[in-house]
Amino acid sequence: MYSSLYFAYPLSDLVLDRFCSHILSKIHQKVKWLDIESPSMERILLSTNYPNLVGIGLYNIYLENAVHLFSDDRLFTSTYKKQISSLVIDIKASGEENPTRNENIVLFTHIFNTFTNIKYWSIFNLVSIFIF
Repeated sequence: MYSSLYFAYPLSDLVLDRFCSHILSKIHQKVKWLDIESPSMERILLSTNYPNLVGIGLYNIYLENAVHLFSDDRLFTSTYKKQISSLVIDIKASGEENPTRNENIVLFTHIFNTFTNIKYWSIFNLVSIFIF
């Protein structure tokens, strides 16, 4: 992922392949934080174990995808659920101007059920910001 002031752009398939197979396999034990954009997040999270991972930033993700992501036990094993203490999510605007209160509650519930050691989290989109 590379970014400009307000946008995160996905890596090409070739770069992502090399990143997952060659680079992450060599540095995975040193990774403490991952900033991942939506199209490649599943691939990066499943490519290796991250024993020192304490924080994740997820960018350009639709609300529905975020809810699904936090209910997928393949991506967040019991180890990650206990070791992740910081989370930043950039919700990508969909057709609606602003997520409803119920949609936010569903997302927050999934986050707190997924990560049992969360100390800092920030969820933002173009309209509203939630920092806790």
